[in-house]
Amino acid sequence: MTARGFTLIELLVALFITAIMFVIGYGELDQALRSRRELDEHSARLIAVQQALRTIEQDFELLQPRPVRNLVGDGYLPGLKYHEAGVRLAIGTDEQIRIDPFEELRELETLARREGHTRYALLAAAGGDLWGQMVAHGRASLGLQDPPAPIELDLDHPDLAGVADQDLPLALATCASAAVVSAGVGQRR
Repeated sequence: MTARGFTLIELLVALFITAIMFVIGYGELDQALRSRRELDEHSARLIAVQQALRTIEQDFELLQPRPVRNLVGDGYLPGLKYHEAGVRLAIGTDEQIRIDPFEELRELETLARREGHTRYALLAAAGGDLWGQMVAHGRASLGLQDPPAPIELDLDHPDLAGVADQDLPLALATCASAAVVSAGVGQRR
């Protein structure tokens, strides 16, 4: 009995069939891997959107009501336009919170400077005494007739230390805080 093996043609046919099966299998495997990658990308984007929505929801839950600075509601009082129209400006709040009148005045002046694209805004229009003008307007709006009670300033406070007397109104309007109001310390005026 003679041993019989595969002929060359049979081996080539077998290899060809195996190659065809490999190509079909590789195509399917490649498609499955591409689908997996796309699914992972979609999943990552969905997670990012969910996190963003969760953050927005938390922000809305923590939202606190704040006073509107003007009736338009854009957050900026058009101070120069109001002043030019003869509106008497005053500072204050309708909220039950503690405010810093110097900070409010400084913000009002800063916004007016931005509005007019100038360094000479409400402070210049008030003849350098914006604080005095705001006090007068505020008192008038409240119907107060008596002269205002004087306040004492702590000239040793870091916000006012070294400021010349003639520059005090400017310093109060541009760089001081309510902490400069004296509680019986240092030089006073």
